[in-house]
Amino acid sequence: MVQESMTDLYRQGYDCAQCVCMQFINEIDCDKETAMRSISAMGMGLLKGSICGAIIGALAIIGLRYGNSSPDMANKGMVIIKRSQFFMEFEKLYKGLTCPELMKLDVRNDEENLRAYSEGIYEHFCPKLGADIVNILSKILN
Repeated sequence: MVQESMTDLYRQGYDCAQCVCMQFINEIDCDKETAMRSISAMGMGLLKGSICGAIIGALAIIGLRYGNSSPDMANKGMVIIKRSQFFMEFEKLYKGLTCPELMKLDVRNDEENLRAYSEGIYEHFCPKLGADIVNILSKILN
């Protein structure tokens, strides 16, 4: 069910970071518009071959749920714990954190980006990855 929801959000035009964020929009102290706008520049590994946008979305959710808006060591400690838990669980499923490592393609390259489209990477792999991330977050956001 989560993967179907992720696929639907991708088809609507949301990017990977936004798709993850949308799954938790009712559980964070932030309205949908602000959350979507604030994370809208973080999808597709920032188009720099960097950390996957879905991972960045997960970290944003952890921050929005447990983060601090003023110096607060307890909240900061909780964010560090939850972030560590997230990465520990993620690394059981995937090797790597960047889009090129995860997709086995460098979508900054036009040819490889077209290949990602033609091979259904964006349509199948990215929603599955996002669903796995959502499932990890669901476990650790308690």
